[in-house]
Amino acid sequence: MIDTNNVTFFRVRALGVVFSLMLVLGILSPLEGATTYSVTVTKAGVGTGAVAPSSGTLTWNGNVGTASYAAGTVVVLAATAGAGSTFTSWSGCDSASGSNCGITMTANKNVAVSYSSQSYTYDYTMASSKISALYTQYSSYFGTKSGGVLTGTDGTYFAQWFTNGLGICAWSDGNMYYYNGAAWYSFGVAWKTVIPVPTNFKMGKTSDGFILNWGSVSGATVYYIYWGNDDSVSSGDLNYAGVVQTNTTVYTQTGAVFGDMYYYRIKACDGTGNCSSLSDYMMMEFGL
Repeated sequence: MIDTNNVTFFRVRALGVVFSLMLVLGILSPLEGATTYSVTVTKAGVGTGAVAPSSGTLTWNGNVGTASYAAGTVVVLAATAGAGSTFTSWSGCDSASGSNCGITMTANKNVAVSYSSQSYTYDYTMASSKISALYTQYSSYFGTKSGGVLTGTDGTYFAQWFTNGLGICAWSDGNMYYYNGAAWYSFGVAWKTVIPVPTNFKMGKTSDGFILNWGSVSGATVYYIYWGNDDSVSSGDLNYAGVVQTNTTVYTQTGAVFGDMYYYRIKACDGTGNCSSLSDYMMMEFGL
């Protein structure tokens, strides 16, 4: 009598061997989607902005966002600059077109998007021009340039150094200074008109959010409200949830989440892009 159980066993085992052999020979491929890869997106620069993937969702921790995709998935990351900022560039993409970054998930990907602040661009242009003019006037004293114009954190200064250790600096107070190898001294000239920081900043609650108001700044034509849900806003980091533009001295935010903390700072700008420093921060928890 034939043992049907053994026959079935040997048939299954034989099929398994054939299947494995076909995989090795490349006749069959593993099931698509069995492998996943991650993409890491880093926001860089002195501006702000958002990144939207064509599929899936980026999970953000500060200025770093991550997502996972099945192997072979084609993803387009679209960058959108925030108010008062401009898109600068992508890096690490398989292909880039304008503000879009294309990647194919054949491995883990790391890309970076850079945003520039319009006020920073204005300051850099103005400061570089004034540094160049002073260098031309006193070139025999300063000698040979050492590299290009350097910038401080968040554009607090712009400096040109020279091979002899001397330097010229455009400081955030709007004035020009020079370094003689031992100490800094004022040139007695300005490189820009300083826009005052908004004052009398006040904050109150509404039924579904907050209302902010502040004093009018002479010469200002627009105000930018920077807000977020963690204290990086209070420390001056660029980890903002949003930047809002208004030409009035009142702003109302709706849709606040009960129990969440909200932080706000404001800066004022004139029509040329010349801006003040950020104001001190205000904070309040919604719903209490």
